[in-house]
Amino acid sequence: CKCSSGLFKCGTECCAEGTYCTADSDYVKYTCATPTGDCTQNSDCKDAAGNVDTTKYCMFDSGSYTGPTYATCADKGTLSEYTLALPGGDLTVYKSSGAINWWSAANLCAAHGKQMVTMADLGIADSGTNTTCYFNSGYSYYETSPCICNGGLDSDCSETDAAIRTNTGALGESGYFWLAETGKSSYRARRVYLFSGLADSGSERHYYNPALCR
Repeated sequence: CKCSSGLFKCGTECCAEGTYCTADSDYVKYTCATPTGDCTQNSDCKDAAGNVDTTKYCMFDSGSYTGPTYATCADKGTLSEYTLALPGGDLTVYKSSGAINWWSAANLCAAHGKQMVTMADLGIADSGTNTTCYFNSGYSYYETSPCICNGGLDSDCSETDAAIRTNTGALGESGYFWLAETGKSSYRARRVYLFSGLADSGSERHYYNPALCR
C-alpha cells in the first residue's frame, strides 16, 4: 500500500519525485502538485561544485490546501533519537527540533535516509469507523474513541501509551508530530498530539509540526 518513498498512495497513484500529494483546486480529489521555488526535491540542492549537497534538504516555506510553495534548500541539521519500548518491539525514531509542514517533513526524513513514521509503526489503529483515536486511556475521550493497540493485545493501550509518552526514552507529554498517513480529506495529514495521546483525523498539510522519522 505504500510507495517507495514510504508514503502512502496519493489517492490511487504514487507521486513522482519532485511532486507532492495534496488536493485539487476544489479541495476534494487527491492530486500530485509541483511546487515552486529554488528546489522541488532534495537532489536539486547542490554544493559549490554542482554535486548534490547531502547537508541540505528541500524545505517548503509555505503552502496551501492545493500544495507546497516557495521551496528553498535548507540545512537538514540533526535529529534527536528516541527508542520507544512498544509492546510489539522496540522502535527507534528520530525527531526534528523545529516545526515544519508535512511535505517538508517527508523531505527531511528522506534527506536523513529515513521515512516518516506511520500509525502501524507505533502499533496503533483506529477502532470501528473512527478516524480519530486515543491511546492514552487516562484521557476522557479514550472511552468513546480508543485506539486498537498492538493488534488488540495491549487491550487498554497502557503499554503503548507508556512507550510513546511517559517511559524513559519516550517522546514526552507535550507537542505534536506528523505521521505519514493522509487525514480524512485530501489536503490533510495525520499527526499525534502527545498531551492527550491522540492520533487525529488530520491537520492541514501546510500547518507546522515536528517530523518523526524511522
